[in-house]
Amino acid sequence: MLPCEEPVANDTAEFQPHYQTITQEDQVQIYQELIKDSDGNLTTSFLRRIEDVKDNRLRPKGYNPQVFVNLFDSPFIQALAETHGQAAFDPYYTDPSLTGADVIEYLINPENINISAVHDIKVTLYNQSIPPFYLQERFRDANRGPAEKDEIERLYYITSHLNVDELTDDEGNPVMKDWKLFITSETGLLE
Repeated sequence: MLPCEEPVANDTAEFQPHYQTITQEDQVQIYQELIKDSDGNLTTSFLRRIEDVKDNRLRPKGYNPQVFVNLFDSPFIQALAETHGQAAFDPYYTDPSLTGADVIEYLINPENINISAVHDIKVTLYNQSIPPFYLQERFRDANRGPAEKDEIERLYYITSHLNVDELTDDEGNPVMKDWKLFITSETGLLE
């Protein structure tokens, strides 16, 4: 799969919000920043940033946005320090003693599954530093000017010819598959 095949979301219904509790199988926690442009479309362009929609990227441990606001009396710094979307109501994003982590509760309705057939649940965290919609937007910008076009064509060539599925560790396990880097996995027994 090329990294540019996923469509750019243009409506808030097309992306996952920040969750503190997962209750349905179609919900997934995606840590990301989402910005809209002046047309109301999601964008990855630094030049077209107008409205912050979501920013639930994991904060560094001990991150306290108020420190930055106090150090720099600037509306720009204050805007960067704000937490956007549903993450603004999550203590792991607002309390400096909890930042650097996140806790998600998974509530499973046993009426929808054969609970006797389920022994445990596995949750996996991946990192995808270049999401498909980011590359798609760069490729769409290829006609903006000759200098940019050459660089974007080069980026397209590199990303379309890099076979990340073949990268393996010493034991032969995939290190990165489908442009996702495995971070950790946790298995828990059902209570």
